[in-house]
This record gives sequence, C-alpha cells and structure tokens, in this order.
Amino acid sequence: MFLDRGFHASHDEIYTNVRVHPLPVRRSHYLICAFCRCFMNSVLQCLSHCTDLSEVFTSRRFLSLLNIANPLGSKGHIANAFGLMQRDYWQDPAAKVISPTLLKRIVGDHNVAFAGMNQEDAQEFMGYLLDYIHEDLNQVSKKPYVEDPEQKDTPDSELANQYWANYKLRNDSVLVDLFQGQYRSKLTCPECNFISTKFDNFSILSLPLPQRTVRHEIRFIPLDMTAPITKYALRMNAVGGTQQLIGQFTLLAGLETSSAVTLVEF
Repeated sequence: MFLDRGFHASHDEIYTNVRVHPLPVRRSHYLICAFCRCFMNSVLQCLSHCTDLSEVFTSRRFLSLLNIANPLGSKGHIANAFGLMQRDYWQDPAAKVISPTLLKRIVGDHNVAFAGMNQEDAQEFMGYLLDYIHEDLNQVSKKPYVEDPEQKDTPDSELANQYWANYKLRNDSVLVDLFQGQYRSKLTCPECNFISTKFDNFSILSLPLPQRTVRHEIRFIPLDMTAPITKYALRMNAVGGTQQLIGQFTLLAGLETSSAVTLVEF
C-alpha cells in the first residue's frame, strides 16, 4: 500500500504492538444526540467497546496513571470525563440512554471545533481525543531529546526496537501500548545509493475502502483495416467515466496513446 511519505510499503512492513481481544458483551446504549453529534457518537461507541481501554477506566486504574503536570495534556480533565462516561456506559446494563455532556463540554473547551453542534470529521475527533487521553496518562512529563539510531548494517527488527525504545522515552502511556505501532519507510539516495530506513509511529492508519467494480468487454478496431479486431475485458471503478475506461484500455492493449482508440464497444 502507499503510505503518506511518498514511498511504497507492503503489509509485512507494518510493525504493530496492538493486541487483539474479543469484544465485551455489546451494550445497546444510545448517546443523546442533542448533546452528542453523530461523528462523536460513533467514535465513543467504538472506543467503549475496546476491551482493554474500557477496563482501564471502568476499573478506575486510570486515576493512578493521571499526569496533571504534563503541559501537553488537559491536566487530567479529558481523561476524567472519559472515565465518567465509561462508568455511566457500563455500570447499568439496563440503561438505554447515556448523555456524554461533560465530555463534550470539556473537549470543546480545549478545541473550539468540537464545541458547537456542527458535524465534524469522526477520525479527526478520535485522533484528538486519543491524543489528549494519551498525554493525560503519559508518565513522561519532561520529554528528553533523542537522536535516531545508527542504521549501518542494523537488521530491521533490531532497528525497529531501537526506534520504539526511543519513542517510549518520550511517550509512555496505556494508549501507546494499545493503539500505536510503527511503519517502515525506506529512501534511497540517487547519487550514492545510501538507503535510509526509519520507523515512524502511528496511532491511526487510513486504508481505502474497497470500491465496487464493473466488468467491461471491449472490441478494438484498429485504423489499419487489415489488422484483426481484438476483444478485451477489464474491470474498473463503477463510478469511472469514459476517459478512465479508454485510459485503462490503452494500457491493457499496449497502445502508445489513447488517441489511437477509434472505436470502443462495451
């Protein structure tokens, strides 16, 4: 897949520390939409069903992990509000409606984009919320300066561990353990052919949703009437237009330019 640094990586080049556990018994709670917009509702429902995360807050273990001295956090306010929301969400299985009013108000106090009643991006809200909870529970208040590890003849597995250890010197929270991993990037110098390898941390990895495709049957009639008529079949995005179809057909047929196509039937 193509990641966001302009390089190519395959699935085996993503290193994660995320553990997968069965979900708890699903609760059919509803978050009051008057206080919780759809984007916030979906994020809070998903996070509430992350077993390990929910356990940290329902067990009140997070209270011993709060770092109110961290200047990058909210002095524990967002983590506390999220903990209260988790308590309300799970303590009464018979309850049908949960109103995360306090959490919404405190998040809005720290970011005005989420203070009103406008619809916002769910992924942006989730990243913002997890970042603040991470900093509220981060056991590192004063982050040290760290340099990238030496790369000469170092195996990828060892280099990844060194990058991870450096990252943990600055970021040490339960959110890191649960939701963060690494992806590998490689850059090659065109002059000296030196290969630079880095392992960058991520908490959200965006992947494209699969799109519906359609099959097209194409009959190609060349300008040269002595040349045979050739039939082709290709698949493309269902919402693609004629120009995209001709472009893909040109590549499939090995033509130099799409202007060589004089007749397409599908």
